[in-house]
Amino acid sequence: MPELLDSDGVAVLLGIVGDDDVLGRLGSDLRLTRGPVLVGALAEGIREASLA
Repeated sequence: MPELLDSDGVAVLLGIVGDDDVLGRLGSDLRLTRGPVLVGALAEGIREASLA
């Protein structure tokens, strides 16, 4: 995802994946047992991709 955004978009995306409250709500909104785990994995992948 970071590769699809300009620097401002990457900053916004990193702000989202860096906010534990937002990630928690996203995980709960999925209404899946593994929702929080999936959201956490997505967030970690985005963080790693932004460093590359």
